[in-house]
Amino acid sequence: MTTSSPETIFDKDTAQLMQVALGNQKADLVVSGGRLLNVYTGELLDGVSVSVKGRWIAYVGADGDHTVGSKTEVIDAAGKVLIPGLIDVHHHGSNASEGMIPQQNWQYYATLAFGVTTTHNPSSDTATVFA
Repeated sequence: MTTSSPETIFDKDTAQLMQVALGNQKADLVVSGGRLLNVYTGELLDGVSVSVKGRWIAYVGADGDHTVGSKTEVIDAAGKVLIPGLIDVHHHGSNASEGMIPQQNWQYYATLAFGVTTTHNPSSDTATVFA
């Protein structure tokens, strides 16, 4: 069995992502034609596509058609705003009760539905959160 270092995996993924961005390989998913929130400037940019390969974003730009192949799932985002995942730094979700940690937690599914992808519960101890 061979193991890869994170650097090796990253280099392989990076090369593949560049090929998708150039249109030489096709994306797995393209979210097309949305309004993108630039979190640095606060601008809403119209007609933006986001192309995804595997678990990584490969391309963000005005036209992602060059990343679409016959097997690419395309989501029409016209009239929708695309934002990065939000962070809730003071979240009191349920982590454990009497030593039981749920594998599927409805509170986290609801939080995710509102665009929050990262939470921090200042009241939880590390053993409860990372058990």
